[in-house]
Amino acid sequence: GGWDRIIVITAPIGSGKTSFMNYLIKNKPNVDYLVSFDAYEQPEEAIKRIIDVLPIHKRIFGFSSDRTSFGEVLHKKLGDKKMMLVFDEAQDYDDGLFKWLRILNDRADNLFMLFLGLGGLEDKINAESSFRDRKAKSIKFNAFKINEISEIVRKRIFWSGGTDIRPFTE
Repeated sequence: GGWDRIIVITAPIGSGKTSFMNYLIKNKPNVDYLVSFDAYEQPEEAIKRIIDVLPIHKRIFGFSSDRTSFGEVLHKKLGDKKMMLVFDEAQDYDDGLFKWLRILNDRADNLFMLFLGLGGLEDKINAESSFRDRKAKSIKFNAFKINEISEIVRKRIFWSGGTDIRPFTE
């Protein structure tokens, strides 16, 4: 309970969207399966990537190449397990993928989608009315201030094992 099934996060370039996605991939917050995408997959490629994360015994039988019925089959395969799909640079995705994802979302109850992208993403999602109406949350990050950028650089250097801000300067 308490899960929002479709979440859209928009933010300017360099604000940490991809870092946030990488954090989710590493930590899988309260989901059994997580699949990340990078803006260039078509529905057939997305289907393959989704199937590939399932355990072998769930992959062997029951999946067909029919993308219309894929949602029902995935719903059965997931059972009570949760799957999250994370789409980075989602403003660049083909409109056909959004239409297919809307159908997939309707048919697989334990499937959650997170879309990360630039400002145009919100317009793209809103253009597909049936998808827009299913969106649970829309979050917009603003551009950082100069003093915040300095702190972010410092933290990213620390997270990657560095100890000071070189090669950068104050």
